Amino acid sequence: MGGVSPGIRAAVDEFERKKGGFRADHTHRVSTRHIFANNQLRLEQIDVVGFDYDYTLCHYTVELQRLIYDMAKHTLVERYRYPDGLLALQFDPSFAIRGLAIDSEKALLCKISSHQKLSYTGVFRGRQRLSKHEILQLYHGSRHIPISYRDRSMKPLNDLFSVAHACLFADVIQFFMDKSITFEPRAVHEDMDAAIADVHTSGRMHKAVVKNLPKYMEPNKKLRTLLERYTDEGKKLFVLTNSSFRYIDAGLKYMVGDDWRKFFEITLVSAKKPDFYTRYRTFRLFDVDQRQVQWQAVTRLEPNHVYTQGSLRQLIMLKGWGGRRVLYIGDSLFSDLVEPNRILGWRTGAIIRELETEISIQSSDAYQALAYEHALVEDLLRHVQRHLYNEQYDENIALYNEYIAVHSSLQERMEALINPNFGSVFRVESHPSQFAFSAQRYVDIYSSRLKNLLEYPKTYTFFPERTRLPHDPTLQAPR
Repeated sequence: MGGVSPGIRAAVDEFERKKGGFRADHTHRVSTRHIFANNQLRLEQIDVVGFDYDYTLCHYTVELQRLIYDMAKHTLVERYRYPDGLLALQFDPSFAIRGLAIDSEKALLCKISSHQKLSYTGVFRGRQRLSKHEILQLYHGSRHIPISYRDRSMKPLNDLFSVAHACLFADVIQFFMDKSITFEPRAVHEDMDAAIADVHTSGRMHKAVVKNLPKYMEPNKKLRTLLERYTDEGKKLFVLTNSSFRYIDAGLKYMVGDDWRKFFEITLVSAKKPDFYTRYRTFRLFDVDQRQVQWQAVTRLEPNHVYTQGSLRQLIMLKGWGGRRVLYIGDSLFSDLVEPNRILGWRTGAIIRELETEISIQSSDAYQALAYEHALVEDLLRHVQRHLYNEQYDENIALYNEYIAVHSSLQERMEALINPNFGSVFRVESHPSQFAFSAQRYVDIYSSRLKNLLEYPKTYTFFPERTRLPHDPTLQAPR
């Protein structure tokens, strides 16, 4: 460092001194049971609470992802005549995360930031991570994704079912590359979409789950307690799900008991969200004893009854459940939460299971040490750049580039602790991911599990953290 300017040398010495002084903070760790707020929400102002079923009322084991993967794999081989060798593929639960996108023109699996930029470490062809150079070559010298290209060629994978979808897509592409099989990317994407959809719409997945509930479904001992509490408080509850009555009936009997229907004002099944929110269809009564959809006109939604089809427009007309006194909770941002928030102003809650893992990892000493050093490096780089304005020496520039590389390495190591391939569901480098941005925009509150609502009294008000802008002064409340 003989040629390095004195001011820069002093800044580096200060960086090294502070880095050696890291102490893990065990006093202000975030609980995995916490409920986070994007908007202020007072529970006592909520009169009606609605729930999605999959991954909201019901949580599944990893075996469900494996089942989806295997069923879709067999559909590709048996219906679409894909090579028999695909049957040997196995689901890898550690590979993908929620919130990725499939580029159907290039057969890539991508992670995108809220600024429509590709992650330099989160673009895969099959199971092979592309380099920064390869990404820039494919996308004409820029990692920015135009909205027109995104809407035309990027399929978002935003619910938890899509983890199996992402893994199967990558594995099939890798199989083709390993066998030197020429393929049309968009055709593979379309066939994969159809195969995954068939797993759900054919009822095959539902039948397999119902036959072995303990294998596929996590126990939910607190669910009945939550439903009892809300009904005792006078809140009206409803279920709104795309699943069939037979399917949710089996699951809710397993989790809550045979009398589960008494907790819900109405149960709406086979709703076909998100079309439920934007198209007009009439409700049809489902006779639970005969297991038969009735043909008579529905002019009222009777308490404790089950209805199929329908639409948001008719729900509001028959029940009057509009505005800010309704809270609807689901796991899929675009199927469950965007439209009721936009159209009616319903309050929305998201169940995001990944929070449990990410909060636990971010609270670890290893992650905190990396985050601490990452922040120190950013401060150092700002300081060095101020000196570089007047001191453009080769040694100074070389040192700056050295710490730029350290900064990138620390970021990658932090991401790898969460997922070695795609990192956090919520971040792309220093920015929110596209998934996190959508959650910020359309979700009022979010948490890892529905039962976490039991931690908060009925009079509780959720306050959002103040969103800090880059020009805001750094202020900390006294502790």
